[in-house]
Amino acid sequence: MLIVFFGLLFASAVISASDRDIGSFPFSCMDQSNRPVDWFAAYKLPHLKTSPHPHVANGTGFLYTDVNNKQWQLSSVGLELSNQALAYTLQQFYDRANDPTVFHLMYNDEHPLDGPWSETLGHTKGVLFFNQLQGIWLVHSVPKFPQNTSYAWPSNAYYYGQSMLCITFSYSQLGDIATQLYYNTPFIYSSALPTSIAQAIPTLAQVIAGRYQSTAPYNRQVTLKSLGGQSFVSFAKAGGFQRDLYYDFVAPSLLASFNTETWQHGGGNLMSWCYTTHPYQVHNIESISLPFGINFSNYDDHSKFAVSSWTQNEVPNPWVCIGDINRQQHQMFRGGGTVCIQDRQIWTIYNSAVAATWPCTGSPSDDVEESNSVW
Repeated sequence: MLIVFFGLLFASAVISASDRDIGSFPFSCMDQSNRPVDWFAAYKLPHLKTSPHPHVANGTGFLYTDVNNKQWQLSSVGLELSNQALAYTLQQFYDRANDPTVFHLMYNDEHPLDGPWSETLGHTKGVLFFNQLQGIWLVHSVPKFPQNTSYAWPSNAYYYGQSMLCITFSYSQLGDIATQLYYNTPFIYSSALPTSIAQAIPTLAQVIAGRYQSTAPYNRQVTLKSLGGQSFVSFAKAGGFQRDLYYDFVAPSLLASFNTETWQHGGGNLMSWCYTTHPYQVHNIESISLPFGINFSNYDDHSKFAVSSWTQNEVPNPWVCIGDINRQQHQMFRGGGTVCIQDRQIWTIYNSAVAATWPCTGSPSDDVEESNSVW
């Protein structure tokens, strides 16, 4: 049964707070040793029960990389435990959840506690928490995650692969992030907005109230600077865009072809596209091969990432994008997005993971006809 609910009953109203204390604590993404880090990426691995690595075998193993070590590291602990980067990062919010100077926003199209959900708002998942100094944006693919009171890995998230990108930003970037969310149309299940931040960034109040970009243009890209100075390009689309995020927006904007790893279960999957609209191609990844003897098929993966493959001049343009929307026909009509980094070392580890892709076949009309027959 389709349930559409904006989650405002679960989102806090604007908090009246004094401007005398904007908070002296610097929120940051935290690394595997619980130290502040400018950004990190994590690849939660599927439940590979024959793996010799115990956390991979039980479905909580993950690979980790960050600005200080741009190679895959196999975590010695699983995501269900509290002594790893994702839990360390979120614990900062849990420790200050009742602080009236802290803004937070949690969104996911599936409620963490089996509450209301939506199939019409954005297929988008993430966490923001900031004070007026700095904060973090966590973009991820994990359904029913995270809870807003304490860290817990959801029981439904053991089997499939997942992706996560955490970036530390100064407060000055929050306005642009808010506008991206205005396009993404997120389903918000927890929020708190101090009056001082609401006055400075009114778009946040609009997002929390369930407003979104309802007229053209229906897509927006912006370059964001992390606290440490790394550039990230954020792509956001509203449902009115009605096209594929990767082929129709990301590829022509970054002047590169892409291999994409997105959920390909069910009806309406988009084929690999190599059309004449522009010179860039978008291929669906068929299988993944990672270090530490880790191999699996697209069927086992719920992550959302894209890695550039070639440009018009066949000169590698090293982009990696991590986001929250699939290449499926019905998701062309929902909000969502991705965040991209141009970095040769990060590109190398993601590109090396692409073991096989599906070739281009058919046409866009074939995809639409297939979707209409099953959706």
